[in-house]
Amino acid sequence: MTEQEYKDKLKDIESDYSKVKKGLYIEYAKSQIKFGIGDVIKDSDGVIIIVKRYGTHFYFSMPRPVYIGVELNKNLSTKESGKESSIFGNDGVELLRKNICNY
Repeated sequence: MTEQEYKDKLKDIESDYSKVKKGLYIEYAKSQIKFGIGDVIKDSDGVIIIVKRYGTHFYFSMPRPVYIGVELNKNLSTKESGKESSIFGNDGVELLRKNICNY
């Protein structure tokens, strides 16, 4: 084996490891999802959204789900801006209404 062959194999192993590791992060974050698409949730800062999709975020070196959706007013109407917001993780998150629409 040449030095270049060694470096190429090592690079392949590191790439494969990174892919498998990322897959594990995503799998774990998905397993932590508590709220469904269409649910209205509120975080401890008072941000209210209707969940449209999910993402993944790292917090203290652990993957957590991210709930992404349209931001709502306190009366659960859509904010005039129509902007999307995110709620990170499950800590301090409250379910206000279960699946109010079909996204």
